[in-house]
Amino acid sequence: MLKEPSPNKEKFVATIEKATPEDWQNYRDIIIEAFKNNPQAFSEKQLEMVRNRIDKDWQKRFSKENDNSFAFLAKVNSETVGAFGARKTKKEGVWFSTSLYLSRKYKIDRFLVVRQMLKAVEDELKQRGGKKIFGYLKEGEGQDRIKNLYERFGYKVNNDPLFYEEGYTYLEKYISVDIAKK
Repeated sequence: MLKEPSPNKEKFVATIEKATPEDWQNYRDIIIEAFKNNPQAFSEKQLEMVRNRIDKDWQKRFSKENDNSFAFLAKVNSETVGAFGARKTKKEGVWFSTSLYLSRKYKIDRFLVVRQMLKAVEDELKQRGGKKIFGYLKEGEGQDRIKNLYERFGYKVNNDPLFYEEGYTYLEKYISVDIAKK
């Protein structure tokens, strides 16, 4: 568990924890909150997928047998206030980042929590042999701020992504030094 005091001495400090099979409801609830509060940030396909996902599908994501995906949760006073994770793609060593979301319910150092979640996911990917993580942002109002945040953490815009859909900015980061040199 990563825990750092907030440099701005905010009222609440978030801890970052790897999600366990018992956390599936917390993860589900925070992702549904993200979709409700920010529908403009997601494609219709993503919105429909979350609307139709049943509890068994949410549980499967965190089952002990599933090594294709994982997530980290940000918690304040044991309440889940954020999530970020990754899932394997069919391409060896390449992972797709899932929704990064932080609730505004508590006054927390958002930059610090995002940094902690990104680092936790990248460390987990290194342990799993991951070489690259990528994600995309739906283009639109307010998304430049999110894109700039990812870029501050080493993500680069990719104009020739593995997957492409009009209206999205694709970002990627090499997490393995040896593949980045190739």
